[in-house]
Amino acid sequence: MRNGFLKLFIGFLFLFLEFRIGPIDVLADPAGIGFIYVGLDQLSKVVEVNATLRQLTALLIVLALPSMFYPKFDIHDEWSWWGIYNNGVGFMYIILTYHLFQYMLKVASHFNHHSLFQQTSRLFPLYIIVVLITEMYLPFTMNFHNSLLNGLILILILVVFLLYIMFLLLLLKYRRVEKVE
Repeated sequence: MRNGFLKLFIGFLFLFLEFRIGPIDVLADPAGIGFIYVGLDQLSKVVEVNATLRQLTALLIVLALPSMFYPKFDIHDEWSWWGIYNNGVGFMYIILTYHLFQYMLKVASHFNHHSLFQQTSRLFPLYIIVVLITEMYLPFTMNFHNSLLNGLILILILVVFLLYIMFLLLLLKYRRVEKVE
């Protein structure tokens, strides 16, 4: 369990960070998703991972390859091919996270860790809803020039940042899950 959740943590950390040397993303998304895939493979030996989560992770490794060469945050036209690609992969990351939260609940239930189950149950809907709203809302913000709306956008981005940190910390807590006899 320990190594599997550590790999999930590292994978999501790679997805969170973007470190570029020239045009190349050193902490590439496909590598992060690869860590997630390997972590899920290790965890499946203890608690079964559903096929959807495995297949989605494998698909995202391939689909995320172009993101190594094009910055996520340098898309000026959300309706260009790169913008549509970026938004599509972003939605697939949300679906991946949704299925991972489901798996985490399954692990907490399997090992009878009620406090971890409750923490995950509270963060799960909040994280998915806020990130989904942000993913749907941000492409339309390029048309807003109102300072109040810009402030709301900044607050929304900060909330997503905090939720992502909470998610990463929750993954680290799962590293300590052991069978309660």
